[in-house]
Amino acid sequence: MSPMLLCLLFAVTSSVLLIAGKRSNVALNKTAWMSTTMEHSLAASKAVDGVTDADTYQSSAHTKEHERRAWWKVDLEREVQSPLVKLYFRTDCNLNLHVKSKKMFDFSILIRNWYQEYVNKYRRNGVQLYTSLRKPADPKEGKLCQTVGGSPYGTDIPDILNTTCSGTWRFLTVYTETSNDRQGAVLDFVEVEVWTCTNGTYGDSCNKSCDGRHCKTPNGKCYHVTGKCSGGCESGWNGTDCFQGIPAEVEDCAGPEDGAVPDNVYCNEVTRNVPVQALEATIAGIEQKKDGFRKEYGMLPTEFTAPYEDSQKPENAGKNKFREYFPCAV
Repeated sequence: MSPMLLCLLFAVTSSVLLIAGKRSNVALNKTAWMSTTMEHSLAASKAVDGVTDADTYQSSAHTKEHERRAWWKVDLEREVQSPLVKLYFRTDCNLNLHVKSKKMFDFSILIRNWYQEYVNKYRRNGVQLYTSLRKPADPKEGKLCQTVGGSPYGTDIPDILNTTCSGTWRFLTVYTETSNDRQGAVLDFVEVEVWTCTNGTYGDSCNKSCDGRHCKTPNGKCYHVTGKCSGGCESGWNGTDCFQGIPAEVEDCAGPEDGAVPDNVYCNEVTRNVPVQALEATIAGIEQKKDGFRKEYGMLPTEFTAPYEDSQKPENAGKNKFREYFPCAV
Protein backbone atom coordinates (compact mmCIF):
# COMPACT_ATOMS: atom_id res chain seq x y z
CA MET A 1 0.00 0.00 0.00
CA SER A 2 1.41 3.41 -0.91
CA PRO A 3 2.02 6.01 1.87
CA MET A 4 -0.42 8.32 0.10
CA LEU A 5 -3.21 5.75 0.33
CA LEU A 6 -2.43 5.10 3.99
CA CYS A 7 -2.76 8.82 4.75
CA LEU A 8 -6.05 8.96 2.87
CA LEU A 9 -7.43 6.01 4.80
CA PHE A 10 -6.38 7.56 8.13
CA ALA A 11 -8.20 10.77 7.24
CA VAL A 12 -11.39 8.93 6.23
CA THR A 13 -11.30 6.76 9.34
CA SER A 14 -10.85 9.72 11.69
CA SER A 15 -13.74 11.62 10.18
CA VAL A 16 -16.05 8.62 10.35
CA LEU A 17 -15.25 7.17 13.79
CA LEU A 18 -14.42 10.22 15.87
CA ILE A 19 -16.68 13.19 16.55
CA ALA A 20 -16.60 16.15 18.90
CA GLY A 21 -17.11 14.75 22.40
CA LYS A 22 -19.67 16.35 24.70
CA ARG A 23 -21.07 15.49 28.13
CA SER A 24 -24.23 16.74 29.80
CA ASN A 25 -25.41 16.95 33.41
CA VAL A 26 -28.43 14.64 33.43
CA ALA A 27 -29.29 15.43 37.08
CA LEU A 28 -30.10 19.07 36.31
CA ASN A 29 -33.68 19.98 37.31
CA LYS A 30 -34.63 16.35 37.88
CA THR A 31 -37.01 15.25 40.66
CA ALA A 32 -35.26 15.14 44.05
CA TRP A 33 -36.45 14.51 47.60
CA MET A 34 -34.90 13.97 51.03
CA SER A 35 -35.60 12.60 54.49
CA THR A 36 -36.33 15.94 56.19
CA THR A 37 -36.06 19.64 55.34
CA MET A 38 -34.42 22.22 57.59
CA GLU A 39 -36.60 24.94 56.13
CA HIS A 40 -38.72 25.41 53.04
CA SER A 41 -36.10 27.43 51.17
CA LEU A 42 -33.50 24.66 51.59
CA ALA A 43 -35.45 21.93 49.76
CA ALA A 44 -34.02 18.90 47.96
CA SER A 45 -34.45 20.62 44.58
CA LYS A 46 -31.76 23.14 45.58
CA ALA A 47 -29.13 20.47 44.88
CA VAL A 48 -30.15 20.04 41.23
CA ASP A 49 -30.91 23.65 40.26
CA GLY A 50 -27.58 24.25 38.52
CA VAL A 51 -26.31 26.71 41.15
CA THR A 52 -22.88 25.69 42.47
CA ASP A 53 -22.23 28.79 44.59
CA ALA A 54 -21.02 27.15 47.80
CA ASP A 55 -20.36 30.41 49.68
CA THR A 56 -23.91 30.73 50.99
CA TYR A 57 -25.99 28.15 52.81
CA GLN A 58 -29.06 29.42 50.95
CA SER A 59 -27.85 27.53 47.87
CA SER A 60 -27.87 24.20 49.69
CA ALA A 61 -30.26 21.34 50.32
CA HIS A 62 -30.37 20.99 54.11
CA THR A 63 -31.91 18.27 56.29
CA LYS A 64 -32.96 18.79 59.91
CA GLU A 65 -30.54 18.36 62.78
CA HIS A 66 -30.65 15.75 65.56
CA GLU A 67 -31.73 12.90 63.28
CA ARG A 68 -30.35 9.35 63.40
CA ARG A 69 -29.76 9.33 59.65
CA ALA A 70 -30.32 11.59 56.67
CA TRP A 71 -30.70 10.96 52.95
CA TRP A 72 -31.25 12.79 49.67
CA LYS A 73 -32.31 11.14 46.39
CA VAL A 74 -32.65 12.07 42.72
CA ASP A 75 -34.36 10.30 39.82
CA LEU A 76 -32.39 10.86 36.61
CA GLU A 77 -35.41 9.66 34.60
CA ARG A 78 -33.08 7.62 32.38
CA GLU A 79 -30.49 4.90 32.77
CA VAL A 80 -26.82 5.90 32.79
CA GLN A 81 -23.70 3.79 32.61
CA SER A 82 -20.70 4.59 34.82
CA PRO A 83 -21.09 8.38 34.77
CA LEU A 84 -19.02 10.98 36.59
CA VAL A 85 -20.72 12.21 39.78
CA LYS A 86 -19.79 15.58 41.31
CA LEU A 87 -20.92 16.59 44.81
CA TYR A 88 -20.40 20.22 45.86
CA PHE A 89 -20.03 20.73 49.62
CA ARG A 90 -20.74 24.02 51.38
CA THR A 91 -17.82 26.38 51.94
CA ASP A 92 -19.63 29.32 53.55
CA CYS A 93 -19.26 30.67 57.08
CA ASN A 94 -22.49 31.37 58.95
CA LEU A 95 -20.99 32.81 62.14
CA ASN A 96 -22.20 36.33 62.95
CA LEU A 97 -20.06 38.19 65.51
CA HIS A 98 -20.89 41.69 66.78
CA VAL A 99 -17.78 43.57 67.92
CA LYS A 100 -17.28 47.04 69.46
CA SER A 101 -13.48 47.39 69.54
CA LYS A 102 -10.36 46.81 67.48
CA LYS A 103 -9.20 44.02 69.78
CA MET A 104 -12.57 42.33 69.59
CA PHE A 105 -12.50 42.71 65.79
CA ASP A 106 -9.09 41.01 65.56
CA PHE A 107 -10.27 38.23 67.82
CA SER A 108 -13.44 37.79 65.77
CA ILE A 109 -11.32 37.29 62.64
CA LEU A 110 -9.45 34.44 64.35
CA ILE A 111 -12.73 32.88 65.45
CA ARG A 112 -14.25 33.25 61.99
CA ASN A 113 -11.22 31.70 60.31
CA TRP A 114 -11.32 28.77 62.72
CA TYR A 115 -15.04 28.34 62.08
CA GLN A 116 -14.53 28.46 58.32
CA GLU A 117 -11.68 25.94 58.44
CA TYR A 118 -13.19 23.41 60.82
CA VAL A 119 -16.83 23.78 61.89
CA ASN A 120 -18.20 24.35 58.40
CA LYS A 121 -16.72 21.08 57.09
CA TYR A 122 -17.93 18.73 59.81
CA ARG A 123 -20.70 17.21 57.72
CA ARG A 124 -18.49 15.89 54.91
CA ASN A 125 -16.97 12.90 56.68
CA GLY A 126 -19.14 9.79 56.44
CA VAL A 127 -21.27 10.82 53.46
CA GLN A 128 -22.07 7.88 51.16
CA LEU A 129 -23.32 7.56 47.58
CA TYR A 130 -25.62 4.70 46.52
CA THR A 131 -26.93 3.90 43.04
CA SER A 132 -29.83 1.73 41.88
CA LEU A 133 -31.90 0.93 38.81
CA ARG A 134 -35.24 1.12 40.60
CA LYS A 135 -36.62 3.59 43.11
CA PRO A 136 -35.06 2.48 46.41
CA ALA A 137 -37.38 1.69 49.28
CA ASP A 138 -34.47 1.94 51.71
CA PRO A 139 -31.89 4.73 51.35
CA LYS A 140 -29.03 2.20 51.47
CA GLU A 141 -30.62 -0.06 48.88
CA GLY A 142 -28.56 -0.53 45.73
CA LYS A 143 -24.83 -0.38 45.12
CA LEU A 144 -22.44 1.59 47.31
CA CYS A 145 -20.44 3.87 45.03
CA GLN A 146 -18.42 5.99 47.44
CA THR A 147 -17.85 6.61 51.12
CA VAL A 148 -16.34 9.99 51.94
CA GLY A 149 -13.73 9.45 54.61
CA GLY A 150 -11.26 11.66 56.40
CA SER A 151 -10.92 13.78 59.48
CA PRO A 152 -14.11 14.32 61.54
CA TYR A 153 -13.40 18.02 61.00
CA GLY A 154 -13.52 17.47 57.23
CA THR A 155 -10.43 19.61 56.67
CA ASP A 156 -8.77 16.96 54.49
CA ILE A 157 -11.87 16.41 52.32
CA PRO A 158 -12.05 18.46 49.10
CA ASP A 159 -14.81 21.01 48.51
CA ILE A 160 -15.93 19.10 45.42
CA LEU A 161 -16.16 15.31 45.34
CA ASN A 162 -15.46 13.75 41.92
CA THR A 163 -16.15 10.04 41.53
CA THR A 164 -17.26 7.57 38.88
CA CYS A 165 -20.20 5.44 39.96
CA SER A 166 -19.82 2.27 37.90
CA GLY A 167 -22.56 0.10 36.49
CA THR A 168 -25.94 0.92 34.98
CA TRP A 169 -28.31 2.87 37.19
CA ARG A 170 -31.00 5.56 37.35
CA PHE A 171 -31.38 6.64 41.00
CA LEU A 172 -28.67 8.26 43.11
CA THR A 173 -28.84 8.50 46.91
CA VAL A 174 -26.65 10.69 49.13
CA TYR A 175 -26.72 9.22 52.65
CA THR A 176 -25.20 9.71 56.08
CA GLU A 177 -25.62 8.37 59.59
CA THR A 178 -22.47 10.06 60.87
CA SER A 179 -22.55 12.84 63.45
CA ASN A 180 -19.29 14.76 63.56
CA ASP A 181 -20.56 17.88 65.35
CA ARG A 182 -23.00 16.42 67.92
CA GLN A 183 -25.92 17.67 65.83
CA GLY A 184 -26.91 14.24 64.59
CA ALA A 185 -26.75 13.04 61.00
CA VAL A 186 -27.15 16.07 58.75
CA LEU A 187 -26.80 16.66 55.01
CA ASP A 188 -26.17 20.20 53.77
CA PHE A 189 -24.53 20.25 50.35
CA VAL A 190 -24.92 22.65 47.44
CA GLU A 191 -25.21 20.65 44.21
CA VAL A 192 -25.11 17.17 42.69
CA GLU A 193 -24.15 16.69 39.04
CA VAL A 194 -24.18 13.47 37.01
CA TRP A 195 -22.17 13.82 33.80
CA THR A 196 -22.61 11.41 30.92
CA CYS A 197 -22.31 11.40 27.12
CA THR A 198 -25.07 13.13 25.23
CA ASN A 199 -27.47 10.91 23.30
CA GLY A 200 -25.87 9.46 20.21
CA THR A 201 -22.28 9.31 21.48
CA TYR A 202 -20.14 6.96 23.55
CA GLY A 203 -16.55 6.27 24.63
CA ASP A 204 -14.21 7.63 27.30
CA SER A 205 -14.19 11.00 25.54
CA CYS A 206 -17.75 10.75 24.14
CA ASN A 207 -16.22 10.99 20.66
CA LYS A 208 -17.69 7.89 19.00
CA SER A 209 -21.01 7.95 17.21
CA CYS A 210 -23.69 5.40 18.07
CA ASP A 211 -24.92 5.64 14.46
CA GLY A 212 -21.54 4.38 13.24
CA ARG A 213 -21.97 0.97 14.87
CA HIS A 214 -23.17 -2.13 12.99
CA CYS A 215 -25.84 -3.35 15.41
CA LYS A 216 -28.40 -5.98 14.50
CA THR A 217 -31.02 -3.72 16.11
CA PRO A 218 -30.24 -0.20 14.75
CA ASN A 219 -32.40 1.68 17.25
CA GLY A 220 -31.31 -0.29 20.31
CA LYS A 221 -29.61 1.11 23.41
CA CYS A 222 -26.18 2.69 23.08
CA TYR A 223 -24.28 2.51 26.37
CA HIS A 224 -22.25 5.70 26.66
CA VAL A 225 -19.06 3.98 27.88
CA THR A 226 -18.74 0.92 25.64
CA GLY A 227 -21.30 1.57 22.90
CA LYS A 228 -22.50 -2.01 23.44
CA CYS A 229 -25.07 -3.28 20.94
CA SER A 230 -27.67 -4.95 23.16
CA GLY A 231 -29.13 -7.03 20.31
CA GLY A 232 -25.84 -8.25 18.86
CA CYS A 233 -24.05 -7.37 15.61
CA GLU A 234 -24.91 -7.45 11.94
CA SER A 235 -23.43 -10.25 9.87
CA GLY A 236 -19.74 -9.63 9.24
CA TRP A 237 -19.16 -7.56 12.40
CA ASN A 238 -18.24 -8.28 16.01
CA GLY A 239 -16.87 -6.61 19.13
CA THR A 240 -18.74 -4.97 21.99
CA ASP A 241 -19.75 -2.03 19.82
CA CYS A 242 -19.94 -4.06 16.58
CA PHE A 243 -17.20 -2.04 14.95
CA GLN A 244 -14.71 -4.83 14.32
CA GLY A 245 -14.96 -6.51 10.93
CA ILE A 246 -14.83 -10.29 10.69
CA PRO A 247 -12.39 -11.36 7.94
CA ALA A 248 -14.21 -13.10 5.11
CA GLU A 249 -13.16 -16.54 3.87
CA VAL A 250 -11.87 -15.46 0.45
CA GLU A 251 -8.97 -16.09 -1.85
CA ASP A 252 -5.45 -15.09 -0.85
CA CYS A 253 -4.11 -11.70 -1.93
CA ALA A 254 -2.62 -13.27 -5.00
CA GLY A 255 -6.17 -13.97 -6.12
CA PRO A 256 -7.20 -16.88 -8.29
CA GLU A 257 -4.72 -18.44 -10.63
CA ASP A 258 -5.36 -15.74 -13.25
CA GLY A 259 -3.98 -13.08 -10.86
CA ALA A 260 -7.29 -11.23 -10.20
CA VAL A 261 -8.12 -9.94 -6.69
CA PRO A 262 -11.78 -10.30 -5.53
CA ASP A 263 -13.62 -6.98 -5.86
CA ASN A 264 -15.25 -7.18 -2.42
CA VAL A 265 -12.00 -7.68 -0.53
CA TYR A 266 -9.23 -5.28 0.47
CA CYS A 267 -5.85 -6.90 0.35
CA ASN A 268 -2.14 -6.14 0.29
CA GLU A 269 1.00 -7.93 1.36
CA VAL A 270 0.46 -6.98 5.02
CA THR A 271 -3.26 -6.52 5.61
CA ARG A 272 -4.90 -9.56 4.09
CA ASN A 273 -8.45 -10.58 3.24
CA VAL A 274 -10.39 -7.74 4.88
CA PRO A 275 -13.94 -7.18 3.58
CA VAL A 276 -14.21 -3.72 2.05
CA GLN A 277 -17.05 -2.81 4.44
CA ALA A 278 -14.77 -3.58 7.41
CA LEU A 279 -11.71 -1.71 6.14
CA GLU A 280 -12.21 1.51 8.12
CA ALA A 281 -12.77 -0.37 11.39
CA THR A 282 -9.70 -2.55 10.73
CA ILE A 283 -7.50 0.50 10.24
CA ALA A 284 -8.92 2.09 13.41
CA GLY A 285 -8.13 -1.08 15.38
CA ILE A 286 -4.51 -1.15 14.20
CA GLU A 287 -4.13 2.58 14.85
CA GLN A 288 -5.16 2.12 18.50
CA LYS A 289 -2.43 -0.46 19.17
CA LYS A 290 0.61 0.62 21.15
CA ASP A 291 2.95 0.47 18.16
CA GLY A 292 0.31 1.43 15.60
CA PHE A 293 1.40 0.53 12.08
CA ARG A 294 5.06 -0.12 12.98
CA LYS A 295 4.73 -3.84 12.36
CA GLU A 296 2.81 -3.33 9.11
CA TYR A 297 5.38 -0.89 7.75
CA GLY A 298 8.17 -3.33 8.59
CA MET A 299 6.45 -6.05 6.56
CA LEU A 300 5.99 -3.98 3.40
CA PRO A 301 7.77 -5.60 0.43
CA THR A 302 10.65 -3.80 -1.23
CA GLU A 303 10.08 -5.25 -4.68
CA PHE A 304 7.26 -6.26 -7.01
CA THR A 305 5.10 -9.14 -5.76
CA ALA A 306 3.40 -10.10 -9.01
CA PRO A 307 4.47 -10.28 -12.66
CA TYR A 308 3.98 -7.24 -14.86
CA GLU A 309 1.53 -9.20 -17.02
CA ASP A 310 -0.98 -9.35 -14.14
CA SER A 311 -1.06 -5.56 -13.95
CA GLN A 312 -2.21 -5.40 -17.58
CA LYS A 313 -5.29 -7.56 -17.11
CA PRO A 314 -8.57 -5.60 -17.38
CA GLU A 315 -9.91 -6.88 -14.07
CA ASN A 316 -6.88 -5.37 -12.27
CA ALA A 317 -7.00 -1.97 -13.94
CA GLY A 318 -6.90 0.87 -11.42
CA LYS A 319 -6.08 -1.33 -8.44
CA ASN A 320 -3.44 0.09 -6.10
CA LYS A 321 -1.58 -3.21 -6.06
CA PHE A 322 -0.61 -2.73 -9.70
CA ARG A 323 -0.65 1.06 -10.02
CA GLU A 324 3.14 1.51 -10.14
CA TYR A 325 4.00 -1.54 -12.25
CA PHE A 326 6.09 -0.79 -15.37
CA PRO A 327 7.66 -3.12 -17.93
CA CYS A 328 11.33 -3.87 -17.53
CA ALA A 329 13.68 -2.08 -19.92
CA VAL A 330 15.20 -4.37 -22.53
